[in-house]
Amino acid sequence: MPAGECGLERILKPTHRLSAFATDNGWSLAHTVVVAMLLAILFLPFWRDRVDAFYVIEPIHSHTLHAAVMGRVNEVMVREGERVHAGQPLLRMSSPMAASMQSSAAAQVGSARFQTFNAQLQGQSIGPAAAEQTGAAHFAGLAHEAQSSLLIAAPSDGIIMTQNPGLLLDQDVASGQPMLDLADAGPRVLRIFIPAWGLDRISRDAKVSLSLPGEFSVLHQPLPLPGADAETLPPGLIPQQNFKGIQLAVYYCSRVTLPATDGNPMFGASGRAKIFGVRRSIAERAVFILLNLIKSHVW
Repeated sequence: MPAGECGLERILKPTHRLSAFATDNGWSLAHTVVVAMLLAILFLPFWRDRVDAFYVIEPIHSHTLHAAVMGRVNEVMVREGERVHAGQPLLRMSSPMAASMQSSAAAQVGSARFQTFNAQLQGQSIGPAAAEQTGAAHFAGLAHEAQSSLLIAAPSDGIIMTQNPGLLLDQDVASGQPMLDLADAGPRVLRIFIPAWGLDRISRDAKVSLSLPGEFSVLHQPLPLPGADAETLPPGLIPQQNFKGIQLAVYYCSRVTLPATDGNPMFGASGRAKIFGVRRSIAERAVFILLNLIKSHVW
């Protein structure tokens, strides 16, 4: 055998032994890479917890306008979602009580003036007549306020929130009855209702994602920590449960401020939101689910 060939055989011999060692033991660099990738997938926190929640859009401030006296609605001058200005007439009412007060006040004022004038003519003291005139003037002021209250005007700039206010037309209303809801035309509040079971999945850097009605883009906002007190879901967010023994989930509320808009502020709009919370690995998520199952079934 040539000398060169013997040298080549010596050079290749260790490689052959290493290859034989890897084959005999069933392990290779590819196996190491695969195991490392599996460990990374299992133990690195790639995925964030997701919690389903509900949202409602509300104004920061709102006013409820009430009827000052009992009467009947004769005219409705606004519609739902309309922007109004301070002092703008919204409703017009009629009231037999206010009309009667005004007639009585006019009669009392006239009678008090006559008694004062008569006392002066007869040279008598005008003290009692003056007192009666003062009382009549006070009653006339109350009657004027009652008559003025029949025209309900906006106390400030805002947006009508009452659904279909035209239904108030020709309705009899009582004194103090709510008539219209007026929202301030400023920033809006996005109330996020979070189920109690999802609180431990929400971190300080949690984010909420949702689609507003009529918007094509998804809104992403940082989620402030919810309040300490549980809150009741507004009507209509979930189907009403009439079965006895069914306990509804407890919800906590987080508030996100949205900027004011020149268009439709979407007050009262509601829907579902998705909260992205704590980052966990698959292994941690499995342990977390297992511990929750143990807590819920083992006393």
